Amino acid sequence: MAKLDTKKILGQLESLADVNALLRIVKQIDDQGRQILIEAIGGQMSDGKKQQVLSLIRGAVLGKDAELRNWLTNSIQKTYVAGMNQANKLYTVATGKAVGAKITVSLLTTTPNLAPHLQAVNTLLSEAYLNFGNTMTGYVKGAENILNDTLKRQIRANIAEGRLEGASIKEIKATVKDAFVDRGFTVLVDRGGRSWTLDRYAENLAKTQIIDANNEGVVNRASDFGVDIVEISDHNAKDEACSSQEGKIYSISGSSDKYPPLAGNEPPFHPNCGHTLLLRPDISG
Repeated sequence: MAKLDTKKILGQLESLADVNALLRIVKQIDDQGRQILIEAIGGQMSDGKKQQVLSLIRGAVLGKDAELRNWLTNSIQKTYVAGMNQANKLYTVATGKAVGAKITVSLLTTTPNLAPHLQAVNTLLSEAYLNFGNTMTGYVKGAENILNDTLKRQIRANIAEGRLEGASIKEIKATVKDAFVDRGFTVLVDRGGRSWTLDRYAENLAKTQIIDANNEGVVNRASDFGVDIVEISDHNAKDEACSSQEGKIYSISGSSDKYPPLAGNEPPFHPNCGHTLLLRPDISG
């Protein structure tokens, strides 16, 4: 079976989902949050003021919630449908059987016999909302860590000097500001100890979600065709997590005597992974 240009597919999915639009929303949240923090650490901090600042930052996040949800809805729907159409194409190439008109988001949301697919999309959306919600919670916690650091430094200076001088506040502000303005502040530390800023983590999470939606579209469309076998795409990946999986054949149902179950082996295999599932109607399980 001819290989697909999976790197091209990934690029098309990112364009279809308009990842750049998400990054613009995230940048607006981050810029507003940074400005709130810079102004806050320039004055005397207290527990009460900290809570007021955190309330402002939560407001900045909530102010973009509708835009984030709209982006997620559009991107997940479009990339799931792209997976269905990708499966349609491979099925037709392998079997010579036509599968009808190209599926669109409009057809997905209005056609009764596609209702199970719409349910799958809604489940993916629920998961995506949760993941992005956790990211924004991490963003607020990252801001709280900076405010706590500022308060701790001010208290230390107050104890050392007997009172908190304006010069001390300015010095503390400069120290704390240097620690996050250029590098951003951490919203998540992964299992490997790597710190992620809001923009970088949101981008990786977005790419993971759209690949997941695309692959789910392939798997569920395979069931429509009675196809049980899929292949992991191959684009000569260098990292071990992906290279060891490239070109492998799996059984969606897990009932094959020839091929291992897909469960536990679905891409994406890591953040920013570009691997997709390819329908293999030409292989018997």
